[in-house]
Amino acid sequence: MAKYDNINVSECTLLANILDGSFLEDTLSITAKVTPDDFLNTKNKAIYKAVMSLCTKNEKVNLVSVVDELKNMKLLEEAGGEEYIQYICMTFVSPSNIESSIESVLDRSLLAQFMTKLKSIYDETEGKGISTNIGEYLAEKEAQILEITKKRRIADFTKMSAVTGNIVSHLVTQSENRRTRDSSIPRYVEGIPTGYEALDKITLGWQKGDMIIIGARPSVGKTAFALNLAYNVCKRNIPVLFFSLEMSDIRIGLRLLSKVSKLKQNDFSNIDLAKSSTEKKVIIDASYNNEDNQIQALNLERGLQELRGLNFYLDCNTNLGIMDIVSRCKKFKTQVPDLGLIVIDYLSLIRAPNNAGKENRNQEVAAISKQLKALASELQVPLIALSQLNRESDKTKSPPQMSEIRESGNIEQDADIVIMLYRADYYDQNKKGQNNEEPLEEAPQGDLSPVDAIIRKNRNGRTGKVKFIFDKSIQAFDAAFDDEHE
Repeated sequence: MAKYDNINVSECTLLANILDGSFLEDTLSITAKVTPDDFLNTKNKAIYKAVMSLCTKNEKVNLVSVVDELKNMKLLEEAGGEEYIQYICMTFVSPSNIESSIESVLDRSLLAQFMTKLKSIYDETEGKGISTNIGEYLAEKEAQILEITKKRRIADFTKMSAVTGNIVSHLVTQSENRRTRDSSIPRYVEGIPTGYEALDKITLGWQKGDMIIIGARPSVGKTAFALNLAYNVCKRNIPVLFFSLEMSDIRIGLRLLSKVSKLKQNDFSNIDLAKSSTEKKVIIDASYNNEDNQIQALNLERGLQELRGLNFYLDCNTNLGIMDIVSRCKKFKTQVPDLGLIVIDYLSLIRAPNNAGKENRNQEVAAISKQLKALASELQVPLIALSQLNRESDKTKSPPQMSEIRESGNIEQDADIVIMLYRADYYDQNKKGQNNEEPLEEAPQGDLSPVDAIIRKNRNGRTGKVKFIFDKSIQAFDAAFDDEHE
């Protein structure tokens, strides 16, 4: 079709229309979307460099000015000479194909990047082998590929007149969802109910794409609080994915079982089950078969039955990196599209990506925080991450501040909501552990502890405080009083 080899029609069409000039209202609208590196043909890339140079100097762009600029840049020969430039101008001008040409140039550029990355991964694997954990390696390479595919269809600037139309559509959808959803959900709750009215009034429910940080000192009740929140979501038949990097699935299961069955943690040690017991039928050993044990057995059966019906999914691998978590969440979302909540217990135990600043844990945690926020946004699922606090509040015995989040200020920046748990009786315990990082022992005064959930940050609403009673014996959080505005 042409006298030149390796003609790229999309690139030539785009350049021809730019150089003609009469069909374009603003060449800058193209240069804002397309870079020289998006051109695969070396001649076309050189021509486009001259176009970009003229635009930078606010000079007119046409065939003559581009040829002159190529001469100044000593790129005319690389661009195929004047003959090639005149050829594409005479052959490919087509104003109706400008937008499709831009799209095609960008898509072909991404395809080339994609193929280059695949070849690089193949060569790296074949040549050097895999020196790290295979799962982590695959997750890292998957993330690199996704970085390329995410660039496809980069959005243009949006005029406010288009935004207002989208706002109305959003409100119409929101109204329709409100009319058709469970009537027990208050009208002010926009997301997934937290299960606590006072907390819902502040957060308006867990919102899609939000990252929620729950911070507290050791032994205050972070994991128990997170399990209560997850359970409240599951009760609505909404799937929850819970990562525990510290405890086994049995320990997590026993905590939930204690809450739903109302059996205390030490009750599980006192119940004597026969070998023939199953999850569906609990049988008390004959030698310990008394009225108290029978009641406990019934409660245990009821609790097990409730747990079996929950859409609660556990990942209790204690050696997960951030890329492992990202990969597993994305895979899970494809298998369970209505995933409603992700919980991670806890943030400081996540291994950092290979390219994070290993010499600086703050940099590692910052990288982890950004990945978690990006994950929540991409999957459009609220994500709760638990975080340890430093020991500043131990010194003052006062409610913790956001600045006490351990290891990185990026966590509070990336988070949409930050909740701090404060237990006054935590500081009434003996002083063992206050001069080191060991958790404090449980208070001797009983199973019930008042806990304040202090919302220090709420990107889309007000801050405040919600009072709870934490029953440590059954790992249950119950609302105590109305919230307090701060």
